[in-house]
Amino acid sequence: MLSRIAESLFWIGRYLERAEDTSRLLDVHVQLLLEDPVVDEELASQALLAVMGVDATEQADQASVMRLLGWDPQSPASMVSAFWGARESARRSREVVSTEVWEAINTTWNILQRGHIQRARPAQACQTVRERCAVISGTADSTMSHDQGWQFLVLGRSLERIDMTARMIEAAAYNADSPQAWLTTLRACGAHHAFVRTYRGADSDREAAEFLLLDRLFPRSLLFSLNRAESALVNLDVG
Repeated sequence: MLSRIAESLFWIGRYLERAEDTSRLLDVHVQLLLEDPVVDEELASQALLAVMGVDATEQADQASVMRLLGWDPQSPASMVSAFWGARESARRSREVVSTEVWEAINTTWNILQRGHIQRARPAQACQTVRERCAVISGTADSTMSHDQGWQFLVLGRSLERIDMTARMIEAAAYNADSPQAWLTTLRACGAHHAFVRTYRGADSDREAAEFLLLDRLFPRSLLFSLNRAESALVNLDVG
């Protein structure tokens, strides 16, 4: 496989996962501010921006967080930038990316360009981004051959998920004084139901962190994602 194609597929996986997980982090942030009135908005916003590696030169609040991590095309950490990167990578690998995947990515980019998602309430905007990422990922799963190119896409997605899940855990640790921090993080990761089933109702911070780090069956845990990345590498080596 051409290195150009392999690199593009790798970054499609990374960019889409980055956009989805950034929406999850933003959702946690918004929920935390709404559900826990004692949380300091500025400190929580500064902590989230620090977790995402963003140097804010202005007062940190919910609006600035949504702009820098959501809709600012000049911010490399924003969801818009991630979708732009995914679209450019898909454009460079059109010969192996299915038509359906290209159309799903391009449609999402056009929606973002028109500003419809940005004008929605933050929680709704984050949900829409997650749903669009799920549509693209599901379309890729069912319309692309699971060959070497596919393994590069899976590798990119798995490595980005490891990074972003670690950031979610770090963000929850920053807000550990809030009784809602780990609960909202589990929900944002789509992990709450699986966590409750695994621990049978126990809900301590330690067990929540352990689940997101070490559960071998939950697809967003660090251990599961590391195993998936290793499997992709093994398959590429065999190929």
